[in-house]
Formats: sequence, C-alpha cells, structure tokens
Amino acid sequence: MATVVHAAPGAGARRDALRDMLPETAGVSALDDDLVVARILSVDSFVLRGHLVAVLQHLSGAALPRPWMI
Repeated sequence: MATVVHAAPGAGARRDALRDMLPETAGVSALDDDLVVARILSVDSFVLRGHLVAVLQHLSGAALPRPWMI
C-alpha cells in the first residue's frame, strides 16, 4: 500500500488524470483545490512501485532520481 499526498496550487485539478493512470485498486480524492490524496493497493510490491513511479513523475513533471529505476 502507498499513500501520496500532493499539496500545491491547483493540485485538485490533477485528480482525473491520476484516476485514469491508476488501477481499480487505487483511489484518488481532491480534498481541496490545492490538495489531492491517492491511495494505491497491490498484492505485488513491484507492480505497486510501477504505479507509484508513474504518479510521482506525473506530479513532479520530471523523471525520478536514478535510485528509483531498476
């Protein structure tokens, strides 16, 4: 399980894009215009990591540091 809390101006507008990229075992809520929370569940940690990397790259707009890449 992973939980991502993203607080930034306009973060709530990213809710639908995050929902589209995540599996059915995930949920995304915009608690405010500037706050979005995602919870991702998976039975396999490698699959979970793949979804988490996609979310973090989408939110940051950049590639993650090299240690995140396998």
